[in-house]
Amino acid sequence: MARDPDRKKSRRDEDDDRAKPADIEGELQELQSAWDESKPVEGFGDIPDGKYQAKIAKASLSKSKSSNRLQIVYEFTVISGEYRKRKKLAFDGLETTENMNYAKGRLAALKLNIPKKIGDLEEILEAAIGLTCEIQVKTRGDFQNVYVNKLIDLDEVGGDVKGDTEWEPSKRS
Repeated sequence: MARDPDRKKSRRDEDDDRAKPADIEGELQELQSAWDESKPVEGFGDIPDGKYQAKIAKASLSKSKSSNRLQIVYEFTVISGEYRKRKKLAFDGLETTENMNYAKGRLAALKLNIPKKIGDLEEILEAAIGLTCEIQVKTRGDFQNVYVNKLIDLDEVGGDVKGDTEWEPSKRS
């Protein structure tokens, strides 16, 4: 059926002009072997409330996506037990004195220096990366909070607890 030349182009017509199904099908066929070899990445998400041994994989300053507040973001990777390799994020806001009290509390729990100048925080956060600690996860409403209970000396718990923060996605059968 011929298209009426006076009719406005629909969104579907525009989509058809941008990518022809045959072109997409060809690209998909080229990607099939990579698709077959790929595995779902796991790691983030809720874990049951409790205590976990974890390593700090990342610690940095950033802006919140929702409120644009300045905050410290920690990424903890669980290093032992059933939830090994799972990741939990923790956020310490820096917008009020009360928020800063919590941020300083986490730095103290990690036995990191609390800088006199807030501008020196990034340097201190770099020192947090790789630290091993005991974290406690507590669910409150729809959110999970992550608290640092203490640093862990791996020698005291029997050496390396498979603490690699780099890992391969698990293979599913």
